Amino acid sequence: MRSRTRSCDRQTLAAHLPDGVVGYTGVDRGDADALPAAERALVVDAGELRRRQFAAGRVLARQALYRIGHPLDALGRRDDGSPDWPDGVCGSLSHTAGLALAVAGPRTHIASIGVDIEPLTDFPAAAVRTVFTAAERARLCADDQRLASFSAKESVYKCLAPLGAVDLDFLDVEVCWQTDRFDVRPATPGAIDPALITAVRGRRFTLGEGRYIATVAIIGPASAR
Repeated sequence: MRSRTRSCDRQTLAAHLPDGVVGYTGVDRGDADALPAAERALVVDAGELRRRQFAAGRVLARQALYRIGHPLDALGRRDDGSPDWPDGVCGSLSHTAGLALAVAGPRTHIASIGVDIEPLTDFPAAAVRTVFTAAERARLCADDQRLASFSAKESVYKCLAPLGAVDLDFLDVEVCWQTDRFDVRPATPGAIDPALITAVRGRRFTLGEGRYIATVAIIGPASAR
């Protein structure tokens, strides 16, 4: 069953990612002791759960890099904690209970990409006002709508951070849906370059036989910074 699920996930990813971008999914717990020494050193002081989640993501990321012709012995880490993708490549990682996801592609195809996965569950009522603007709260009534929009914002922030948009708050952007596709607009004046955020395009889909909501946010090559 797990093998069939992974095969379905790969097909789903391929259908929702731009040409030239690849994605891999797997379990969210890896063997940190089996990582290359340079990667093990990045989590030497972390707890066991963090080390295993880190390992899962790095293994999938290196698989994706190999697939697009950028094999690496080890994937480093930037000062902000995000992966240090090779020159000419953009990518993104996400993990949640039971599933990890990595995507990567050449910057000739896309300027930046962000992914996020969330287990399909109730969205916490206490977080609604800290995650969504008043306009979004009026539109998003069901838990799955809120969860998808939360995931979309997470993927958007991962997409924008490598282009210099850091320290964004959840309330700084609004997600605008057209069925399972979305774009984004600024919600807080001055928080982000409007031209940058309006270049984002995103999609929502499900993974793990419908047990997870996943989103991907992309900025095309014409917007490369």
